[in-house]
Amino acid sequence: MESPSLSLAREIAAAFAGKRIAKIARFETGLCHFVYDISTEGGQRFVIRIAHPANERLLKGSQYWLPLLANAGVPVARILHADLDKRLFPFAYLILERLDGQDLGEVYPGLSGAAKRRLAERIAEIQLVVGRLPEGREYGDSVGYDSSGGHDSWYAMIMDLISRCKHRVTESSVLRLNDVTILEAAAIKLAALFDRVAPRAFLDDATTKNVIVSGEGLLSGIVDTDMVCFGDHLFTLALTKAAFAKSGFDTMYTDTWTGILELDEESELRLSFYTALFAAVILSEQGQKFNQDEKVVFERSGILRLRRLLEQEAAKVG
Repeated sequence: MESPSLSLAREIAAAFAGKRIAKIARFETGLCHFVYDISTEGGQRFVIRIAHPANERLLKGSQYWLPLLANAGVPVARILHADLDKRLFPFAYLILERLDGQDLGEVYPGLSGAAKRRLAERIAEIQLVVGRLPEGREYGDSVGYDSSGGHDSWYAMIMDLISRCKHRVTESSVLRLNDVTILEAAAIKLAALFDRVAPRAFLDDATTKNVIVSGEGLLSGIVDTDMVCFGDHLFTLALTKAAFAKSGFDTMYTDTWTGILELDEESELRLSFYTALFAAVILSEQGQKFNQDEKVVFERSGILRLRRLLEQEAAKVG
């Protein structure tokens, strides 16, 4: 089956709105769904998320988590329409309200220091709210409390992520096999710390992506909540640190977030390891296509910053 297309998204949008579509553009940041920004001639705006058949269950995850997160006080987009049974079109899709603003990564360089600190405080607060949800039965990403297919331990979750990085290493990749070997050794060293991690809920992909910020530097909400992750909430901070390094951003946001958490020595060790791990994960994405038309390509400066971060943070673990 072919992948979803712009023309299909336009058909879905017109059928939903009952109006001519004035503007349609695909968001380029997602690596899973086909997500489109829609504006009608009447000024209505919304977002269409179309799933390839292999990822349809993730849209069901959004149907599950969005109301639950909203009830908990997390700012998320409302579902305006859903067709997961493919009644009218050959792909499952969701239509959601369009939150005002752009991804954090797109606006961060233009934000004031006060706005960066305010956003970090808000995200830290939201992760605390999510962490009060009931614990999961397994570790890792989940489309619901009754779903299965996760990991029996947090250590197993980490080793699976390292294994995925290893499988992406080729002669031409910027991630090296030695990097993976160092991470494996560090994970084994910290195994006892990982065994003490409880399966608490957190939003693992609320990083430079999916955190929608308005022009005033205010948080509009969080998008792309197909899954909630269960395990160590420091994962998200670490991924954000690695994403910031790739983009060359200053660290005011992540430093503020880290300071709010008041980490003890063990937590600092875990954060250092996760940061090195996610530097490797991002490096492993170089040359991959995922669901995009072109392969992922990073600037050399971003690769160098990620390599430096990987080495520095792995050295802290020893």
